[in-house]
Amino acid sequence: MAKKQNKNAKNRKKVNSKTNVQAKPKANQTKKATMIPVNTKREPSKSEIKFFRIGIAIIALGLVVAAIVMIVNNYMTQEDVDPYADYNQLQTEELVAITKYVNDTTYGDLDYFIGKSQYEDLRVILNQYDVFYFYFYHSSDLNEEIQTEIDKLEDIIDSPLLFIDLDASENIILLEDTNLTHLNLNADDNDMLLVYDMQPESIEDFFMLYTDVEDIIEQLGNL
Repeated sequence: MAKKQNKNAKNRKKVNSKTNVQAKPKANQTKKATMIPVNTKREPSKSEIKFFRIGIAIIALGLVVAAIVMIVNNYMTQEDVDPYADYNQLQTEELVAITKYVNDTTYGDLDYFIGKSQYEDLRVILNQYDVFYFYFYHSSDLNEEIQTEIDKLEDIIDSPLLFIDLDASENIILLEDTNLTHLNLNADDNDMLLVYDMQPESIEDFFMLYTDVEDIIEQLGNL
């Protein structure tokens, strides 16, 4: 009886060992199944795609508008530049020094410019010419016909043509200065050309004021 039990026990061990061997592949199969990568990416919906396209369109439109604004601002800035800014510009007190009334045969006090280095070039012009042309204008409202005529002139810097911008902060009260009343400047005229002859044939010819555009252009032709 003991021998039979031992045989049965051996047989059970063999069966169990076979069962264990056969069960192992199942465990391996389970592990392999859990290692398969799962695709978690989600395709965007039609609404999301629509909103994305709208966002891109808004950004593109904003860039276009910004570019247009920059171009317009640049153009306007160029338009506002005073084309006469680099020429001989006079301020109120300087005009007074050149043209103020002293007596019926004498105008101006050129000693005002002596000893001031900033007037070195202007002193050369004042000593070189007897007739001077003072062009009064508004830099915010330029006359194109007059500008065209001035552009034709050569060596404006060294000429007796002097510019007075009535829009400049230094010249705001120029037309109200009592030292200039004898010049008969008129605030209603947008452009004026004052011709000052230091050696006139008569005392009535010291100053001649021109306000008509055609007359101004004609006088500029004498330069």
